[in-house]
Amino acid sequence: YSPQGQCHSSRARDKLSGLYCHTECSLSHLYNSEILASSYKMGFWASLRPAVFLLLLLSTTLMSEIDNTVNQIMKSAPLIDGHNDLALQLRRYFNNNLTGLDLNTLKKTHTNINKLKEGNVGAQLWSAYVLCSSQYKDAVRLTMEQIDVIKRMCRKYKEFKLVTTSEGMRNATDKIACLISIEGGQSIDSSL
Repeated sequence: YSPQGQCHSSRARDKLSGLYCHTECSLSHLYNSEILASSYKMGFWASLRPAVFLLLLLSTTLMSEIDNTVNQIMKSAPLIDGHNDLALQLRRYFNNNLTGLDLNTLKKTHTNINKLKEGNVGAQLWSAYVLCSSQYKDAVRLTMEQIDVIKRMCRKYKEFKLVTTSEGMRNATDKIACLISIEGGQSIDSSL
């Protein structure tokens, strides 16, 4: 690109190639301008590094204080998780066998006791769910097996307390109150 705004290429004489060359040269000029602007911006930001570092440090401290406040609130009013399919996952992956299984650190599912504690879960509604394909076959038996694995899980782990009332939930201090729900009409043999 020349100072007069003319293209250096000899193709500029031809209209089509002149258009091509002019576009090519304009893009080259634009690219070079962006590099200069980028360099200028980087210089600008480089001068702000100490201030940006200080802001990041302050925001980290502030977030830590906010996290502490949130944790205090969660401890005074624990979360009630209204649905968890862990029992179905226990059937799928372990055939409802809790022997040799550590729910504290279980990684094969989304739920384990450590995650529940970290999330300040105060009560968990465990779903005794069976697949719809079991309808008119063995859905009721499978549902009873799901209820059984949830009850065994609550007996095995001291962090859980099986409850059936809101009062039981309030009294389950320092434990995760466990409730059981039956999900799907097939679980009651499609009969109301």
